[in-house]
Amino acid sequence: MAAAVLALAAVSWLAMAWLHGHGFADWPASHPLQAAAGHGAHTHGAHVHGTAGWNVPPAMLWLAGWVVMVLAMMLPTALPFLRELSRLLGGRSHSGRLVAAGAAGFVLAWMVAGAALLTAGTVLNGIVGRLDWVGSHPALPAGAAAILAGAYQFTGLKRACLAACRSPAGLLMARWRADAPLRAATSSGLHYGLVCIGCCWALMTLGLLVGALALPVMVLTAVVMAAERMLPWVRPLVPLQAALCAAVGLLLLSGILPPAAGWP
Repeated sequence: MAAAVLALAAVSWLAMAWLHGHGFADWPASHPLQAAAGHGAHTHGAHVHGTAGWNVPPAMLWLAGWVVMVLAMMLPTALPFLRELSRLLGGRSHSGRLVAAGAAGFVLAWMVAGAALLTAGTVLNGIVGRLDWVGSHPALPAGAAAILAGAYQFTGLKRACLAACRSPAGLLMARWRADAPLRAATSSGLHYGLVCIGCCWALMTLGLLVGALALPVMVLTAVVMAAERMLPWVRPLVPLQAALCAAVGLLLLSGILPPAAGWP
């Protein structure tokens, strides 16, 4: 299972690198507000026209990009959970299918989070579209969001979610049902994904907030998130994450780092 997860993550990273290298560094799917509004440098009407001549609704393109990001950045961090699930199943028949169901539940949780983010972007787009000062300061919302993401690292919710993420065995034992293993595996993966969303959503958003440098930022945040989940020591990483978010926010506000997409 570990080899399959890492291979899928590697393919997803290659897909993101390909998109980044083929004129999609600022593709509308990189920003939920842009996808919701259907605007951007590669849009026309209600569809996106990429360098390959694609004609895809912006919301679908954004969600596809979000799934690729999840597979690349988050699925490898679920390996401790998947190992615990495999250990719990032992020699049970079809254990591979049950572990895959747990992984699918984990990814499903992040897909739901992406849909929620896109919906929130639709609502916010309608609000900020009426504010002229936002249009004249397009980097302000992204910069402020990055700084708030840094502040989130010090909250009690972050600490609680991180503790749960680092204890997949306890989560599995609390939710496991031997009489319905497939449902229990999927449900446990979904619950683990929700807990990890509470732990990592702030860092995941950094890749959505920046434009031309999105790929390096995503690589750095992926390394930090993996270290947070898998290394024995965690406390020094909290100020590091906060500093990373604040640095990205300040670079966005200063104009050194371009936001992923302009606000309408």
